[in-house]
Amino acid sequence: MRHMKHFAALTVALTVFVAATVARADCPRIPETPVWGKVANGDVVGYVDSAYKGNWGAYLRTWEKRRAALRDVMARDSILAFHNTGLQLKGKDLAAYADAVDKRIAVMGCLAAAAANGKSTGASFAGTASKDGS
Repeated sequence: MRHMKHFAALTVALTVFVAATVARADCPRIPETPVWGKVANGDVVGYVDSAYKGNWGAYLRTWEKRRAALRDVMARDSILAFHNTGLQLKGKDLAAYADAVDKRIAVMGCLAAAAANGKSTGASFAGTASKDGS
């Protein structure tokens, strides 16, 4: 039984080390927005590891669907509303958010490639995750 506890602790430590290693890859920081706040690359790596079991493709597809819906809102010259916070984006604010989503997807693509290649070169974390962790 004691060996199982040591194994579990080692597994957790290894998971944290791998997530931190990928987060320090030569990837830019995820931009800060009023929607998700300041999100550290390492937090996204940890989130993908826990919520998506490391499946970056599935996580990226989720964000690509969000981007498509965002583009649809923009094409209709409509307002993007976040009901959980009451935040509404339109016009220049909506365009700035769309740009940030594009940048976030690009950063996540970089993190996914780093995870696949096991790269780590020491870039620092961006900050803390927003309330939803992703």
